[in-house]
Amino acid sequence: EKCTKSQHHHHKDDHICVKLSEQISKAVWKKFKQYCKEEERKVILAGFVLKKSKTSGEDDKLEVIALGTGTKAVAGDKLSLKGEVVHDCHAEIVARRSLLRWLYKQISIAGEPGSYAIRSDGKTPFKLRPI
Repeated sequence: EKCTKSQHHHHKDDHICVKLSEQISKAVWKKFKQYCKEEERKVILAGFVLKKSKTSGEDDKLEVIALGTGTKAVAGDKLSLKGEVVHDCHAEIVARRSLLRWLYKQISIAGEPGSYAIRSDGKTPFKLRPI
């Protein structure tokens, strides 16, 4: 779906983009609340979702596959080149790290029931199966 137009909400595609972004936001917050029951605290949250094919008349089916929260980066005097410290703990960075773990897990179980990864005959050894 196209989400490259300006967000003036005057075009049909803009409405689709807004609806999808709202669905993504709700799905990510719902998943976060499964892990963290605090509702009054302000949270910076980022997430990645898989958009599954929908059937006629249904909303998009979204599966949250990675989450991250955070707003901090480590000060220069605390940096470590030995892998002892996570240098950037902003929500989107933590969510990306979580996504990479999810992808590596999928590759490690490629082809098994429940895996989203399948072996590819193309230029890359793996790809995500259509969902």
